[in-house]
Amino acid sequence: MKKIKYIFLTTLILSIFMSVSASAIDLPEPTDEFFVNDFADVIDDKVEEELQAIGVSLYNQTTAQVVVVTVESLDGYDVDEYTLELGREWGVGSSETDNGVVLLMSVNDRQVAIQVGYGLEGCLPDGKTGRILDNYAIPYLSNNDFSMGLSEAYKALVAVVCEEYDVELSS
Repeated sequence: MKKIKYIFLTTLILSIFMSVSASAIDLPEPTDEFFVNDFADVIDDKVEEELQAIGVSLYNQTTAQVVVVTVESLDGYDVDEYTLELGREWGVGSSETDNGVVLLMSVNDRQVAIQVGYGLEGCLPDGKTGRILDNYAIPYLSNNDFSMGLSEAYKALVAVVCEEYDVELSS
């Protein structure tokens, strides 16, 4: 009986610890624009407007959401964990099809990540998102051209999602 109580208490304590640590990330609230959230203020205004229009058009034609986020710091959290939690907290993508994508960059940490909802993992597996970062974002980000790097990566992600849904975005 003591062993059962010990196992139960240990499981309960671990469950509480895990739920507290998972929700401990202090995430920002999304902006009214939703598709472009430049909290670090590194994306040019014109580029923000262009990406916002692309995001709205994609959503209207597919219900898929591609969201770009910049933050000053991850506050010690892992970039992938932060990005995943942000996408979940904000509800990026349709709740039925889980077709959301979050592109996140932390300026001070010099970290960038892409997290993809299950509904788009077929067309955007980890290898492909890694190549998008390597080919479209990193060349610009490494030269501190954050606006262009995020813009190019965002557009590449949207192009893949458009191909998956067999749509062309209206200009």
